Amino acid sequence: LSLFLKVRNYAKVQQLFNWNRDGSCQQETLKWVNFILNKWFVFSSDYLNQVMETSINTRLQKAKLSYAENLKVISCHLGTQTPELTNLRVSEIKNPYFQTSHDLRGFSHLQLVQFLPYYQVKVEAAVTLNSKDLELKLHGHFLTSFFDMDTDVLLEGLSLHGNIQIILSLSKEIPFPHISKATFCFTERPKLNFNVYIWTYLNLMKMPFISSKIHNSLMAELSRQVISPARLDIDLGSFLS
Repeated sequence: LSLFLKVRNYAKVQQLFNWNRDGSCQQETLKWVNFILNKWFVFSSDYLNQVMETSINTRLQKAKLSYAENLKVISCHLGTQTPELTNLRVSEIKNPYFQTSHDLRGFSHLQLVQFLPYYQVKVEAAVTLNSKDLELKLHGHFLTSFFDMDTDVLLEGLSLHGNIQIILSLSKEIPFPHISKATFCFTERPKLNFNVYIWTYLNLMKMPFISSKIHNSLMAELSRQVISPARLDIDLGSFLS
């Protein structure tokens, strides 16, 4: 009995040690993923600003806002803070042809992947971004209970937390790292806070009625365009080629 208890206790200690070691490895991996994301974000900032400006302008043309019309982005600066990922999970999206074709059953999965010119990887994570120096300047016609005019507005500072899904499409026709497209969406409504200035000094988000109207309208547009099942496609092929 004494020997049995010792063996059982030793097994529990080993299990705990392995769990802690696996947890440490996961934390270390996540640390390096965030480090690489940070460096890539900084290195590609000019391109990302351009992509975001184009993407936002495209979506503003489709937007249905009760308090604004003819909105257009004048300038976009994403800031120096980069997103931080937690609860990172990566999996592959298997091509159904792999499972239905009898001719391919004798090949390994790695060999099957090499047969097709494209491949998809799904990345899921919780993302947090606190960007105090983010600036998005827009021009448009604004209509509220307090004013009706054409003017510039500045969206400044962004605090965001939510769960995201990114599908990376890999293609052999694109140079290394062969990522042709990233398809992005929030899997649920994110938590979002920001400031909106008019005339450079008046913060509309400090005015209860207007702030709730702006926030609700923006969340409705996010739901329509980038919250699942909606998707945002980012073409990376032109950037990498």
